[in-house]
Amino acid sequence: MDDRDDHVRKLLAERIAAARVRLLGSLPDRVAEFAALSQAAARDDPDAQAARDALTRELHSLAGSAPTIGLAALGERARALEAALAAQPPGRLTPEFSARLFRDVKQLASLVS
Repeated sequence: MDDRDDHVRKLLAERIAAARVRLLGSLPDRVAEFAALSQAAARDDPDAQAARDALTRELHSLAGSAPTIGLAALGERARALEAALAAQPPGRLTPEFSARLFRDVKQLASLVS
């Protein structure tokens, strides 16, 4: 390895650390948003599907980004929640599934504390 490789590795490590700090700082708000979306996706109104779609996108994003910055358990759990959501029949979520999803997304932050 030469000095350039060391410099590139150091810059990469700094950027990953900064991304980790940003994700961890935003996680409580994101978890609250996920919880609200899980409840909205079970409502009997036209916005239920939009809430479900938004929750799917957000969980997918977290599932991809968390492992990249060293938060593998968080990413795995987000991926599992995304898969469980995708396995539900189309349309609004059942109240039972929504309640379980609400509980599970509220626990995401505990995976990094």
